[in-house]
Amino acid sequence: MAPRWLKGAGLTGVGLMSGAAGLLTVAHAVATRGKRAPDAVSQDELEMPADIVEHLIDMSDGAIIRVVESGASGASRPPIVLLHGITLSASIWPYQLRDLAGAGHRVLALDMRGHGRSSNGPVTAGGSPPRLTLERLAADVEEVLAALDLRDVVVVGHSMGGMVALLMMERDPRLAAGEGRVGSLALVATSASPARRRGLPALSELVAAGRPLIASGAGLASRLPGPTLPAVDIAFVLARITFGELPSPKQVLFTGEMTSEVPVRVSAELLLEILRFDAERVLPSIRVPTAIVVGDHDVVTPVAHAEDLLAGISGSELVVLRGCGHMVMLERPDELDKVIRRLSSGSHRSAAG
Repeated sequence: MAPRWLKGAGLTGVGLMSGAAGLLTVAHAVATRGKRAPDAVSQDELEMPADIVEHLIDMSDGAIIRVVESGASGASRPPIVLLHGITLSASIWPYQLRDLAGAGHRVLALDMRGHGRSSNGPVTAGGSPPRLTLERLAADVEEVLAALDLRDVVVVGHSMGGMVALLMMERDPRLAAGEGRVGSLALVATSASPARRRGLPALSELVAAGRPLIASGAGLASRLPGPTLPAVDIAFVLARITFGELPSPKQVLFTGEMTSEVPVRVSAELLLEILRFDAERVLPSIRVPTAIVVGDHDVVTPVAHAEDLLAGISGSELVVLRGCGHMVMLERPDELDKVIRRLSSGSHRSAAG
């Protein structure tokens, strides 16, 4: 007869398996229904431009960062550099790479370190790459701008990419003052301090208190092999949460598949970095023309985060898109591109002082 503890372990295992099976069943039902929703988006819209050029740029620490480029290198208008959020890649910008290049811009998008086709970094003596940090991602972007000799750049940062852009301003005061390679800034669905919310002062303290547990969980997750979201249906459901009203099923699936390709180690380490991130102190020093774009249905970085950015950056403007969620570049490409073009034309400069 089996020991009592073994029977208990067996029952617990059965319960966990049943719970997991139930979750997968629900996810499958929700994903199936979501994929059948009306969709005005064609698959071609989500493809990269046919004339895309790829750069593989060596970083100072031995990593390789992939940059894709669309548009004429000799274009007279300011270049645009697109920085994606966590678990995404340069592929999340098909509309901007196509449409802004068509408007006469040189448009570049990075695969941030650990995402897409960019490497995680050099392998250490212990046999693994160094821990990912937002500081290192910011340094990567600075090195890319220098390697390609880009000047008067419109930096567009989405979510984590916006945090990286803010960190660049903190790392180099010349950038914040408009004396470096950055000419203007678009902060899209992002935050200067994700763990801090106006009206909820205890949230940052709660996150701070829970950081040891979060760090432990992230550390365990970082040792796991495989992708962040191995189940396609779960990836679809979680991606759907980041969208606003009536999203395109193709765009949701596109986003979920991208997330599924990112190693869980990358997601875990950078999630912890995001929870620690606080760049509110640098906001008053930013003097480059800055536009802040957010959807009023964004549950990841809600409007309150954008309002904090607006209050902190003198002369900045806030654009709130009704019915839009976190994935602004897919959900509202025309409105976002209009903001980016306005920044590149200098028409925002008088407002920014």
